[in-house]
Amino acid sequence: MNIKPRLLILALFVATTIVTVSAQHQHRGECGVTYEMEQQLPVYSKKDVQLFKEANPERFASINIPVMFHTVANSVGEGRVKRKDILKSLCRMNNDYAEHGVVYYLKDGGFNELDNSNIFSNVSMNGDLVQTFKDGAAVDIFITENADTGSSLGTTLGFYSPGGDYIIIRKKEMADSSGTMSHEVGHYFSLRHPHSGWDQPYDIETYGNSVPFNTVPGTGALIELMDGSNCEDSGDKICDTAPDYLLGFTTQSCFDNFGVFDPNGDALESDETLSMGYFNNCPKYVFSPQQIDRAKLNIASPGRDFLLNTHTPNETEITGDLAIISPGFQETVETYNGVEVSWEGVQDADLYLVEIVNFADPADFYEYTTPNEALFITDLEPNKVYFLNVKPYNDAYTCYPEVGLPFLTGDVETSLNDPSFVSDFVVYPNPSHTNQDIIVDMMSEWSGNATLSISDLAGKVIKHQAIQISNGTQQLVTNQSGDIQSGIYFLKLSTVQGNVTRKIVIQ
Repeated sequence: MNIKPRLLILALFVATTIVTVSAQHQHRGECGVTYEMEQQLPVYSKKDVQLFKEANPERFASINIPVMFHTVANSVGEGRVKRKDILKSLCRMNNDYAEHGVVYYLKDGGFNELDNSNIFSNVSMNGDLVQTFKDGAAVDIFITENADTGSSLGTTLGFYSPGGDYIIIRKKEMADSSGTMSHEVGHYFSLRHPHSGWDQPYDIETYGNSVPFNTVPGTGALIELMDGSNCEDSGDKICDTAPDYLLGFTTQSCFDNFGVFDPNGDALESDETLSMGYFNNCPKYVFSPQQIDRAKLNIASPGRDFLLNTHTPNETEITGDLAIISPGFQETVETYNGVEVSWEGVQDADLYLVEIVNFADPADFYEYTTPNEALFITDLEPNKVYFLNVKPYNDAYTCYPEVGLPFLTGDVETSLNDPSFVSDFVVYPNPSHTNQDIIVDMMSEWSGNATLSISDLAGKVIKHQAIQISNGTQQLVTNQSGDIQSGIYFLKLSTVQGNVTRKIVIQ
């Protein structure tokens, strides 16, 4: 076998697990929602909000919102975003909205895989096509290769389509766990940019430090004043967000002192920490109270009735230490096309995302979702170095970090096919519990003597019984005893015609 040296594997493992801690990155490009598109968003007055809060106080306390992520690849299934990147980004967004009682959760598993090159590469030109793939009962977020809209300001990171009522986010934003998703969801729920009306930053070199006009060149939007006297009619039409003339787009720092004065001669003091703004590299981004009030009013509006349901998401924080049992650290698994992956689960986790990637070829990549604490992997190649990651999560709590290790595959091939005489071989309940009968429903085209056995991962037979196979549909029962402990086992039917093996989990 041709296996890479252990020291190289260890070095790769260390390099892979280095974590870089940085600020919450905001925009390194632009949002594709233009001033013209913002004019299609509803506007709510202070009176609208107050009346609604008085009539529906429970809606302002806690709101659960279903989300469906459409993970788009090209037409042959290449280029799709990694699910772990989506889970990390959902964690970021829930943290951004947490203090306001808004929880986003994965609807029905949360992932819809879509293979379409037109949407993947040129989504802005295929809006009608995008609409045909919407879930219709969730916030629809499509993750594509790019979100380009042809803007002169630079790379489009994402956008909300008011006409289609869906969100587009480019794949790299999910990989970076940036604030783009929180920003675009803000648009989805009616929020505008604090610099609304300014499709280009204020040009100091051309106009000087004092703004010499009352409307924005190019769009004709009313310029918001620092004294708040026109806050309901200008900018984002919200009064607890400071005026913003898009100057944050011109710097890579979290900085708001540009020496610019509004038309009244008052110094511009923008709020660089707003999630709906364009300032870069601030330690934290937030929504103002009035922004959240208007977003919640939009959520509760008749046009958003499709988001209402009776599901209560599991937002319980997952705690404890997840430990991978198999394979071991740098272990060589001889049967490369039959790899048992198992781990000791953590409390309160409903699902586990399992990711396996080839060190030498990142395109040799696999991901699986399971509620169990084990998987039998048949997709891997011989004589390769793989890295395994396991990430526990719930439909609304996705912040637990993945746990990983490197392992190697050998060159021994194991037969994964059932013998030809067997069909419809189903084992249940699986998982089962100690002392619970394990039942096999099967169809056989052969009759004769056989054995049914249970063995552990090391191959030790725990239980063995002789049985008689009949020609036709039948049910086999194996009675567990109390000495079979919780864990992962193999149930094996052995005959002269061949063997059938299934993994079982005993809890």
